Amino acid sequence: MSEHPSHPSTVVALRQQFVQRAALDAAALELALQQFESGPSSANEIESLRRTAHRLVGGLGMFGFAEASAEAEIFGELTTQADRNPDLIVRTGRGLSRTLRSLSL
Repeated sequence: MSEHPSHPSTVVALRQQFVQRAALDAAALELALQQFESGPSSANEIESLRRTAHRLVGGLGMFGFAEASAEAEIFGELTTQADRNPDLIVRTGRGLSRTLRSLSL
């Protein structure tokens, strides 16, 4: 018999999986930011950054990382203005990447 999804051990396991995935997201975000920084970005690349940020906002918030969720939300909002201040997007994205790598259980 499997445990109910809200059982504490299930929640801990899901949070652990999320933290592990966050480390992968940090690496993918760094790569995407390098590409963004190296030249003109397509609308698809910018939309991918925005979708990643949106997914992180929800996951980080759900697992109790409220400050990191707010950071991801700011990053996502900045991607909607990619043509105005690309340096700010890169700096904010790198900060988010560092935050993701620093998450702990």
